[in-house]
Amino acid sequence: MTMRKSKTTEAPNMFGELLKGAVTASAVSLLLIVMYAAAMWQQWLSTDSISIVNTGIKVVSAAVAGIVVARRCRECAWLYGAAAGLIYSAFAFVIFSILSDTFVLSLAALADLGIGVLAGMLSAMIFKAAK
Repeated sequence: MTMRKSKTTEAPNMFGELLKGAVTASAVSLLLIVMYAAAMWQQWLSTDSISIVNTGIKVVSAAVAGIVVARRCRECAWLYGAAAGLIYSAFAFVIFSILSDTFVLSLAALADLGIGVLAGMLSAMIFKAAK
């Protein structure tokens, strides 16, 4: 007879959680982009708001990635949140580079990676502090 370990004593697979966070954040990003496109189509928002809304979508999505990872992490939530934000930002950069048929690593792209790291880290820290 073998004894099974309970789920509460097993350490979570953090690499899998990081990927889950990036995929979840990408889905949130896609949903927010579709909602923004619908708002522009209805002419509720002008094209002048594209850069602001684009940055907001990236911040919210990276924060979602950080929270998804922080839910399962036992310690160093800020580090895993930062990693989740970075992975999401890199994932989004690659996807949008493929869709736009250009792959240019510019200062703006590096700033987006930094914003992703900060948003993921801060959201994980706030989530853990509030818990």
